[in-house]
Amino acid sequence: MWFQNVASQKPTPFRHPASLVALLVSLLVLSACAVATGSETNLADDNESSAPDLTANDEGAGGADNADDGADNNESDTSSDDEMPAGDEDSGTETGGATAPVAVDGEPLAPSQEPITNEATEPSLGKVAPTITGTTFDGEEVTVGPDGRAKVIYFLAHWCPHCQAEVPVIQAMIDDGRLPEGVDVYAVSTAVDLSRGNPPQAWLEGEGFQPIVIRDDDASTALSAFSAGGFPYAVYLDANHQVVARSNGSIDSGVMGLLWEAAATGTPPPADAGSAEEGGSA
Repeated sequence: MWFQNVASQKPTPFRHPASLVALLVSLLVLSACAVATGSETNLADDNESSAPDLTANDEGAGGADNADDGADNNESDTSSDDEMPAGDEDSGTETGGATAPVAVDGEPLAPSQEPITNEATEPSLGKVAPTITGTTFDGEEVTVGPDGRAKVIYFLAHWCPHCQAEVPVIQAMIDDGRLPEGVDVYAVSTAVDLSRGNPPQAWLEGEGFQPIVIRDDDASTALSAFSAGGFPYAVYLDANHQVVARSNGSIDSGVMGLLWEAAATGTPPPADAGSAEEGGSA
């Protein structure tokens, strides 16, 4: 039978052992290649994950650009710092520092052309005078306002011959001890026009003028607030900073003494106190 014939047949031995060895070697090589390929893939993934973030570096470069922008801004700020702010500019640029910013606080006085005012003729009698804040020729800030002391405030124009004549009289009165106790004397250098000569600082310092001098501004703001009628102009205030009297024009030492005393006592001068010589126009 067929089954018997097949069963009775003996298996045929493998006739090519060398081929079998070659096959096994090939399989081993393929397996090794597969393992190597997987390792390379994993290594590539690891390298990719650990690679530096170039995008972050680009942003860092952008930060350097921002720092340059900041440097540019700083350079711009430095140049602007060299410029004086408008609010701090000296208004006396064209007057060689003879004028300066001044602040006035309070209602202006009523105008008066009277040579010497008294109780009947002073339109601002008993009115609190404006407060002046300004600077001296040396730049020191000064405020002339209510402080419990009587005051005499002179408004002087450097080009006015009557002012030039009165300044030494004022100083001589002070030197002679004729200034009443409790009275302070101030001056305001105003209506500056250097083209007319006699620069105010050199003039007053040359006279040895001791009272504190405040520089008015280019617009003569302080002068306007006190409503001068002529030069020299003086306002006499009591200890409450209230108007007692005013004078327009130069006066002699006798009349000056009476008016200083009026400020000290707070009492307006009598109608016959004297007269003032007509001075320069304010």
